[in-house]
Amino acid sequence: MDEISRVPLSSINPEQTTKGLTPRLQQLPMDHLLLVSDNHETVDSSTTAAMLSPREDYETGRDNSVQKVHFADLSILGDNEILSTQPVAIKPFDVEWLATRDYRTAIKLNEGGHVTFEPIGFLRKEDEQGKNKICTITKFEQGVTSCDNILWGNNERQRPADSSISLTLGIAAQSLIMLHDRGLHHGDFQVKNTAYDITQQPRIIDLTSVKKQNDPYKFGEDLSLYLSSLSRYGKQTPYPTEEQVEDLFLRPYHDQIDNIFPHSKRQTMRKIIACLAININDVMNDRY
Repeated sequence: MDEISRVPLSSINPEQTTKGLTPRLQQLPMDHLLLVSDNHETVDSSTTAAMLSPREDYETGRDNSVQKVHFADLSILGDNEILSTQPVAIKPFDVEWLATRDYRTAIKLNEGGHVTFEPIGFLRKEDEQGKNKICTITKFEQGVTSCDNILWGNNERQRPADSSISLTLGIAAQSLIMLHDRGLHHGDFQVKNTAYDITQQPRIIDLTSVKKQNDPYKFGEDLSLYLSSLSRYGKQTPYPTEEQVEDLFLRPYHDQIDNIFPHSKRQTMRKIIACLAININDVMNDRY
């Protein structure tokens, strides 16, 4: 998305997303925005258009993902005025059921508190290669720091302050505890998919691979992948020390095992943590 675009707008209420959402998305016309809203003051029957204004400055410091996320200001248009403007992130998917799952996972996660970005709708659009994509639209939060800004460093490769390293490792531990406590396996839990807001509360990013799970080894994969991502998969020396990772990431998670897992799975999870701790240097440098 590299230019301002005016798009047709329709809306549904949240109850209409619980059933039949994928078929509805399959029928969404090209360059059409479907907003999920129960706020009739913002989106009423006379509101039929919106404007998307690209905001590349929202991308600063964010590592590009395989699915290129775009950022924009979404303006709801009235007859002769802009009714509201909301910064948003626009994430493309190849198929509608993946967009549906991403949306519903975010809604479910946020039921117990604000832990991931709030989804507000969908957009049908062609990507840069002319491929038909269905996109989720989520609110972009000002002041959220993506942890790759800290743990993957900048061009100068200056080591972050220990306080910043401690914060990011703690955020990662909290994020996995919240996910696994809900029986959810992230599937792509790495540094760039952890973040925190201005109050230092976690934000879990990229829900594309999140699934219900009861296999302890799948939860262990989340832990192992995060550790490997600290070195950007062997491309750089990890900023955190092994001691910091054990004390601030593995141990806090280990201490919550009894609260997260049923009795039958606790011992397996403790063994997984112990194995990661023993091999921590190899795991952190993606040699495991």
